[in-house]
Amino acid sequence: MRAHVIAAAFGMAMILAGEAVADGPWKGKIVDAETGQRLSGAVVLAAWWKRSPGVVHERTAFYDATEVVTDDEGRFVIPPVKTATLNPFTHIDGPDLKIFKRGYGQWRFRGEPQLSPSNTLEWERWRATAWKRFTSDGIVIELPALKSKEDRFRFREVVAPSSLIPPERTPQMTRAIEEEDAWLGIRPAPRH
Repeated sequence: MRAHVIAAAFGMAMILAGEAVADGPWKGKIVDAETGQRLSGAVVLAAWWKRSPGVVHERTAFYDATEVVTDDEGRFVIPPVKTATLNPFTHIDGPDLKIFKRGYGQWRFRGEPQLSPSNTLEWERWRATAWKRFTSDGIVIELPALKSKEDRFRFREVVAPSSLIPPERTPQMTRAIEEEDAWLGIRPAPRH
């Protein structure tokens, strides 16, 4: 009987601790990489993944997603997400960011050094520091303007949200990409 009480108390403590553990918020401002002009209306999609051991490879499953849109100042805040898990073999990974603004390409933190084989450790340290600023004071994120239709077409291929994220969690990103598709002349897939 005593062992059951101790186990129940331990389990309740773990649940309460899990409820209290959260990462974030993440604060940023998005600007044009060339001009520094703030970009309003950019869609920021943050996704988290549940990772656990598999027979051969790690298993990945959708955990959570949040969409926000930058304001007139180019600012956004992604609210905190609970990342605790009661399973010691499972962890929550994220946020994985997709940022989309029509006519712009892949995001990067302002001042981010170029990755090369000779500076990989330096780049990883810089990136870790940048992510810490992202969750404290905030950070500036740059988007490069895409100068040609071909560049926009290529970027369109990589910006789509993961198919593991339920579509109802990505309405703003979906709408923005559909508008880009119309501009690019891509025919939308039939809706069922």
